[in-house]
Amino acid sequence: YGINNTYTEDDDGDAMGGAIAGIKLFLLVLSFYWTSGVLMNTVQVTVAGVIGSWCFDYKNNNNSKCCCAFGCSETVFYSWYRAITYSFGSICMGSLLQALVSALRYMLEHARQQARNENNDNALFCSILYCILQCIVSLIEDIIEYFNQWAYIFVGIYGYGYLDAGRQVIELFKARGLTTIISNDLAGFVLSFTVFTVSIVTGLVAMMIDNMASSANYFFGDGLEEDATGASKYVAFFIGFLVGLVVSSVMTNVIRGAIRTIIVCFADAPSKLQENHPHDTQQMINTWVSVFPETQTVFAHPVVVSSNAASAPTEDYKYHPVVVT
Repeated sequence: YGINNTYTEDDDGDAMGGAIAGIKLFLLVLSFYWTSGVLMNTVQVTVAGVIGSWCFDYKNNNNSKCCCAFGCSETVFYSWYRAITYSFGSICMGSLLQALVSALRYMLEHARQQARNENNDNALFCSILYCILQCIVSLIEDIIEYFNQWAYIFVGIYGYGYLDAGRQVIELFKARGLTTIISNDLAGFVLSFTVFTVSIVTGLVAMMIDNMASSANYFFGDGLEEDATGASKYVAFFIGFLVGLVVSSVMTNVIRGAIRTIIVCFADAPSKLQENHPHDTQQMINTWVSVFPETQTVFAHPVVVSSNAASAPTEDYKYHPVVVT
């Protein structure tokens, strides 16, 4: 009984123990997703603040001094400081919502795997039910993740709250007629392919290093024989793949955040962006109009985004505010 680690419905103590174990597992997975989400979203909000300053406050950003204590410019430091102070509540809230759904998806997947290991009719029914629920939760997870990607741009630039930031982005893109660019984010596919390629290359390099080390040990007679099954090579590839995946994901997340921030700033105030960066903005407008001719008259007019007075950003964030009514 103890080896199989199973319990029956007649044993209330074991049933209670299984429920407690499930709750502990859920909280552990939740803490993992929440912590990683907070870290990644903090980076995204910091990047949004830096790029927003580059777009709307170029002169002051260009003249910013180096913050010697942290080895970065004042723009980067203050964007990071706002992310971990004024905007940290919004970051934690959005990350918690996404972490709850991700943890629930993991628990459903775990329960479905356990149901598939049992050979009875009830297990088959539960497996199908868990599969349907997992599909629904995965869709909700994708929606929240997609919403967060753009909401945190306004959080980083203007200091809006989490929900207000998402609403502002949706209203802004509807007013500009730029919802098509969100549905056709080609940069995301390119960066995802880059992450996959870097991970594969890193795994292959790890295999080469493991092979060289094993051959050297065997040649010099250190008492270590080569692995006949080659299992160590696959372990080395897996470790190298994970290292490359994590590092490249962090690096490309910075690029993703910068691209999305430029899109939002371009949709918000193309005239201000053209004033600071005329050549780059004109190239964006020409390319945009050539792909979406129906938007050629949009960029000449200001955007009016309705908002409650309570949700207006603080003066500390206003690089170039949206017109609020």
